[in-house]
Amino acid sequence: IHTGELQAATFKHALHSFPLEWFIGLLCAFFIATKTSKYFAFRVAKPTDRPIFIILCIQTFTVCTMVPLMSLLGTIESSGITSNLIFIWLQTICLNFIMAYPLQILVVGSFCRFIFRHLFASTNQGN
Repeated sequence: IHTGELQAATFKHALHSFPLEWFIGLLCAFFIATKTSKYFAFRVAKPTDRPIFIILCIQTFTVCTMVPLMSLLGTIESSGITSNLIFIWLQTICLNFIMAYPLQILVVGSFCRFIFRHLFASTNQGN
């Protein structure tokens, strides 16, 4: 987004910076997004609601928490701290949210639920 074009150098830079970004994302997800998303999700959903509704609420608020955090990291990494940081960050949030929310709800979340359901199905059936 910030370079304006897709080229080999873009992928090289992404591959080089991925480990640090992954680690920071893991820390943000573990220490910030998990607690925040559950707090807001259980303001909307009740523990007696259908499990899929609770899951979708938690996923929604996780995306709403992680997109601004990781967009800020990406904006600072690509553009630096400039006078336009806020505007670039807001644009990046909008663009990332458009991709992150549908991917989380329709693809990643569904895939993870499928994998975990099949991995732990034999464990649950044995008990």
